[in-house]
Order: sequence, then structure tokens, then C-alpha cells
Amino acid sequence: MDEVTQRNAAMAAETNAACIGLSDQVQALETVVSGFKTTDVHPNTISRAA
Repeated sequence: MDEVTQRNAAMAAETNAACIGLSDQVQALETVVSGFKTTDVHPNTISRAA
């Protein structure tokens, strides 16, 4: 392979590795966030101090 093709292949491999790492981080974040409980709050029903 010529030099440009080798560089492109290396960048593709690095990008793939980064995507796999990012996917792992997303899964970990989903696990953490799933522990939070939320409720629906409608802006018009929030009481405000006068």
C-alpha cells in the first residue's frame, strides 16, 4: 500500500477504536442515568414566590 492508503487505514482503525470506546461510555452513562427518577413538571403549574 502506498503511504496515503496506509495513513487512511490507520485513521479508520483509530476512529473505529474511538467509536467503540465511546459506545462503552454511553452504556455506562445510561446505567447511571437510569437510576434517577423524574416526574413530569408542567411550567404553568410551578408556583412562584411573589
